[in-house]
Amino acid sequence: MHGRERTCGVSVGLRTTKGVTIHRIPARRLSEDKDVVGGGDGAYAAAMNALTATTTPQRRREWWMSFGLSGVIAVVITLQRMMQMGQLPSGLDGGEWLAIGRGLLGGVGRSTEGAYAPLVPITVASLARMIGEVDAVRAMAAVSLLALLMAVALVCTRGERLWIGPVTVVIVGSSATVTEPLAFGGYPQNLALAGAVLAIAGAAGWLASGQRSWMVAAGIGGITAALSHHLYGMVAVVGIAMV
Repeated sequence: MHGRERTCGVSVGLRTTKGVTIHRIPARRLSEDKDVVGGGDGAYAAAMNALTATTTPQRRREWWMSFGLSGVIAVVITLQRMMQMGQLPSGLDGGEWLAIGRGLLGGVGRSTEGAYAPLVPITVASLARMIGEVDAVRAMAAVSLLALLMAVALVCTRGERLWIGPVTVVIVGSSATVTEPLAFGGYPQNLALAGAVLAIAGAAGWLASGQRSWMVAAGIGGITAALSHHLYGMVAVVGIAMV
């Protein structure tokens, strides 16, 4: 071989259904010239590629299965809550968001003034022009709950124990903290909580991996929280700062 040479050994752990198996690639002489770097050392490169192909795609498939199952559970819970709600949205706040949104869009709004985060009122009022007032409020209720459950699913399926995601979605979707705001029309609370969860998790993921996708997720989550609920917007900012 041409160029400087060195001796090395590699130990690679493969996760299997029976645990972790350690594979030892014997120490060998590796050339550092451009031919070897480009793949000239065929046996070593083939072994490393085989091991990488065994772990990375398998992990990716497992994550998609866990996240997909969590998503299916989230959709089922959302549909169940909509069936429990009935044809007419429960609570009074749904109509309040519709009136506030009308006022923000230049129409007849509430008789009393107030400062409200604009995302939910404007969305409900805009949807009402297309699908009707009742369906617009119901759609906002479903979106707020589904967004929260999917944010929880995204966060809880990123760890080693992929079963935590579906279980956590069931727990959160059944909790009074989520169902009570849905019942009285507190859609901004659920939507803002989803944004805060996504913002904090995105900031943590970006700091840990440096991937831009996490930074984008943090930005989307923070903006959603700030435009949905004033208090939860502050929670998202404080949470990101603590991360």
